[in-house]
Amino acid sequence: MEAYVNALIAGDEVEVINLSCAAWEAQAATEAASFESVEVSVDGLACQGTGSDGEAALIACSGTILAVYNGEQQELPLEGRLFRALQEDGEWKMCGYQQDP
Repeated sequence: MEAYVNALIAGDEVEVINLSCAAWEAQAATEAASFESVEVSVDGLACQGTGSDGEAALIACSGTILAVYNGEQQELPLEGRLFRALQEDGEWKMCGYQQDP
């Protein structure tokens, strides 16, 4: 998931889609586009598996996305939601979010 988050904040739509399952590709492109006109960095990014939900692996990430838009900095904490990863084409790929219970 760290590669997904890094590609996301870089606004690298192609890489974000490559790291996503087929069902998530459209949403991944939308997420990447939302960071294109914003100065973005990430602080303290770390991810680890926390379990599973059916076929999906659940991954918790910590850290903060720092976004500057129109001169105003916003902090977007990564805690509080889990990344869902599914194995597709022999690789684990980002496939959505769910709330961290």
